Amino acid sequence: MEKKEYFIQSETISYNSGKTAGTVFKEIILNSSYDRCIGIAVLESKDGGIPAYRIGLDDKDKQYISVVHKDMLLSDKTAGMSIKQRFLPQNIKAAGHRVKVATAIPVNLVDDLEYDFVFLLEREPQKQ
Repeated sequence: MEKKEYFIQSETISYNSGKTAGTVFKEIILNSSYDRCIGIAVLESKDGGIPAYRIGLDDKDKQYISVVHKDMLLSDKTAGMSIKQRFLPQNIKAAGHRVKVATAIPVNLVDDLEYDFVFLLEREPQKQ
């Protein structure tokens, strides 16, 4: 059996200082060259100057992650784990599939909010 091929797709989600409280959505199209998303991770760059916000993931048919505290999804890059261990396991169709990331902001942002929503994609080996 041949090894699977992997691809890491990262989408930066950002909102400017002053963004009012509420839930905002960003649609993401998963790479059409890969079959499945087998994991997700979140890496925060800027916290918006607020103590917490919530993140969720769904598509038109299914909710994969309800809107949960950001700390539930943040990848611990200092833990010395393998790259696959840094992802929360998922089983989501890729191949150009559209998913929607929800960011629930509880109060107006006092600074910029920015994080990377990262997808670990997988496919069968491509014939050379």
